[in-house]
Amino acid sequence: MTDYRGFRKLGEDVIKLPGVLVNVRDGEDHVWLSVDRLVRRPPPQPIDPALRAWIDLEDDVTVQPRLRSEIPNDDPDGAPTLRLDERDDRVRIDALLDGYVREIWSPWVLEERPRRHAIDLYNGLFSLRQLLDGGSEQPIELAWGIGIARWKHRGAMLHHPLLTVAVELAITEPSHTIQVRPRVERPPAIESDPLDALEAPSVDEWRQGAQRHLDGLEGDGLNPFDTESFAPILRRAVALLDPDGHYLPDLGERRAPSGDTLQVDDRWVLLQRTRRATQLMDDLRRFRAEIGRIKTPDDHPPSLKTAGSHAD
Repeated sequence: MTDYRGFRKLGEDVIKLPGVLVNVRDGEDHVWLSVDRLVRRPPPQPIDPALRAWIDLEDDVTVQPRLRSEIPNDDPDGAPTLRLDERDDRVRIDALLDGYVREIWSPWVLEERPRRHAIDLYNGLFSLRQLLDGGSEQPIELAWGIGIARWKHRGAMLHHPLLTVAVELAITEPSHTIQVRPRVERPPAIESDPLDALEAPSVDEWRQGAQRHLDGLEGDGLNPFDTESFAPILRRAVALLDPDGHYLPDLGERRAPSGDTLQVDDRWVLLQRTRRATQLMDDLRRFRAEIGRIKTPDDHPPSLKTAGSHAD
């Protein structure tokens, strides 16, 4: 996954953030990820006027408040600035700052830090949506990876999901929540290319078995929240590719072994990547097939009607 330079978020890094929901169902609609549009909450100002005058308070959860060495002097008859080290009440101001950090700023950080992470997540998805809508020179996609494999084999390192599902982004009205859904027109992908690059054994056998499993799924199909929709594929990968490998969920409370063996977990990851030429051709074939099912020009999508009128 280190080859993917764009957006990348592991499931465990986002599911506990405020304003984030996963596996949301509303009738037939199935939203895999929902991210609310939150706003920053600045740190509370100190109540004491002396501390409020001397404190250097940034709107940043990583920067602890400190005291300024000097501040402007409001007295026109005095010196231009007042220096902290010349204050008779310096000890009191230091004590006020310690109390503020302990009782007000630190609790604010505990609540605001995950909120800022949720805002960063939202902003990242928002920017990615613009790229997906044509704002990138190269065609890209957002993929939902399932079952992350780690393996050092033949001197090379594998760190990649074994299954992916292409997903789409939508912004709701009026809340502007970002929702992530699977793209129904794109089948799940079996990520065997990284394994082929490692010259791993039995990749074809695993790929064919994985495809049979995916073809036999009913209902939602491959679903990161339905373990049985993907666990058999991941267990089969471990069994065929590395006799010393492990499917980590089957270890229970036992610690994962160290070393270079294949280790596959059941986690998911969202990642941005460049779409391969073969994927684009597959999309064109599916698009052509869908257009071929349309009987009359009036049934064409509005975008095609607009394109046709411009061509005339």
